Amino acid sequence: MNQCFKILIVFLISTLTMQAQPTMKVDAPNVVDMSEEYFQIRFIINDANVSNFTPPSLKSFEILSGPYSSVRSSSSYINGKAHHESSTTYTYTLAPKAKGDYTIEPASATVNGKTIHSQKKSIKITGDGKPKTHHNEQQQSPSNANVKVTNKDLFINVTANRKKIYEQEPVMLTYKFYARPDVMLSQIGLQKKPDFKGMLSQDIPVKNIQMNVEDINGRSYRSGVIQKYVIFPQGSGKISVPGVTFTCDVMQRDASIDPFEAFFNGGGTITKTLQRSVEDIELEIRPLPQPKPANFSGGVGQFSIKGEWLTSEFKTNDVATYRITVEGTGNLRLITAPVLPLSDDFDSYTPKTTDQTTVTAQGITGSMIYEYTFVPRKVGDYKIPAIEFCYFNPETEKYQTVKTEPKNIHVAKGERTNEEYQRSQNLQRSDIRDLHNSVGKVTSFKDPFWWGNWSYWLIYVLILAGGYAGFAVLHGYAQKNADVVSRNSKKAGKMAAKRLKTAKDFMQKNMRKEFYTEVAHALYGYVAHKYNLSLSELNRDRIEREFKERGVDESYINQFVHLLDECDFAQYAPSEQVMGMQQLYDEAIQTIVEIEKQ
Repeated sequence: MNQCFKILIVFLISTLTMQAQPTMKVDAPNVVDMSEEYFQIRFIINDANVSNFTPPSLKSFEILSGPYSSVRSSSSYINGKAHHESSTTYTYTLAPKAKGDYTIEPASATVNGKTIHSQKKSIKITGDGKPKTHHNEQQQSPSNANVKVTNKDLFINVTANRKKIYEQEPVMLTYKFYARPDVMLSQIGLQKKPDFKGMLSQDIPVKNIQMNVEDINGRSYRSGVIQKYVIFPQGSGKISVPGVTFTCDVMQRDASIDPFEAFFNGGGTITKTLQRSVEDIELEIRPLPQPKPANFSGGVGQFSIKGEWLTSEFKTNDVATYRITVEGTGNLRLITAPVLPLSDDFDSYTPKTTDQTTVTAQGITGSMIYEYTFVPRKVGDYKIPAIEFCYFNPETEKYQTVKTEPKNIHVAKGERTNEEYQRSQNLQRSDIRDLHNSVGKVTSFKDPFWWGNWSYWLIYVLILAGGYAGFAVLHGYAQKNADVVSRNSKKAGKMAAKRLKTAKDFMQKNMRKEFYTEVAHALYGYVAHKYNLSLSELNRDRIEREFKERGVDESYINQFVHLLDECDFAQYAPSEQVMGMQQLYDEAIQTIVEIEKQ
């Protein structure tokens, strides 16, 4: 028995040891054609605790970017037992220089105190095409501004939250960009709004692009939603949502200029404008079931209705108000107002409509409020019947009717007669108004404040003196306030420099999160002090607007906003997928210096 127990212990220990054995594998293509612009090589380690990664020599290739490191972990439960997996990946983007057979020597890394190595990897470069490398482009031109950003590096997709719907049912269209980490995308704009023929559309403004990191086919991309529309198809059948084109501004670095020289001369980057198109989307629109109810409101969605009096006492020839609220989600702004059935003993008027809705992915959500005004003409007891609202529910695929509760009212005798009421109505339709009789006061010549009296002149002088004093106080306040604004504006650069110095201390201590946070505070604080704004007022759009209104060069505006995006991106992206701390620090100083010059 003891012998079996010992064997079991040895087996468990050996199994755990085998599972914990760290390995490194190489993921790269076996054959690369010379005409290809780039390819990637990945070193994948089956552990998250990796240090001292040493890559092999890659001098036979042009290193376009890298290494970018990423750590992944996952957990699963199988038969009630937890299983955890983790890995670390180092990625290089390379370009071929010349044809031939090449060998990638082993890379090394330390995992949990143990050094591991990868296997050798053979890569064959074939083809007769001219290699499209950064190296060759730099030899032909003093800048790398002509480096091609392909559709694989930057593209835009559109998705519809549903493609089979009923007419009048809302569809959310979401336009989203995807950019490789080395693409310095500074601005995206829609060239022209889509031509939504046969559809009503509502634009959902995207004030700030929230960037994420996504993995597509093994490649990392920065992504963000740039445009949203909610559309309401007005007919049935197959319809096509037309594609659109976006203009993308990409900043590229001029490698021929020395970084130190670029810092003082405002160079180093140029902006290249690219266009990216989005394809059409096909939607299948089903017609509403026939026959439609006679009282169908045109509403498609889910709704409720309620009625309430805004008048507590009802009297003849006095105005009363009844409010009906239709609430829910759907095509609220397209519905027909409910009908308030009243007898001939009431004069009724067109209802006042109040729109309290917002546009969401589900359609238009909120309420439409209708206030019906009417005038009772006779004394008596009346019953206001229930108000019906008929709509189509796509979830149940049926027409549904909701209604208010019937109301009973008692109309008492009012103060105005029918003749007086009728006369007031006629006057409201004309340009003549009633004359109002009142008892006036005749001012005597002996009145102490009559014109020309000594008291009149005294008050006149006092009013002038008070007005002059008030003007002097307001002028002094305005001048003092202007001085404060001017002083704050002049100090903005110095205060930003102080915060950037603190950021530099964090950089030297390799305190990455604190560094990016401090740079962001320096940039936002610079704009706030420069233009006398509170930090709560600042966002990406406000900063761009303030700079543009004051004539700041467009390239510096784009660079400033790009730096803010990098700081925001650094909060959640892997360290190798964002701009390095030294580069970000240098560009922040350079951008602020150039804006100060203007």
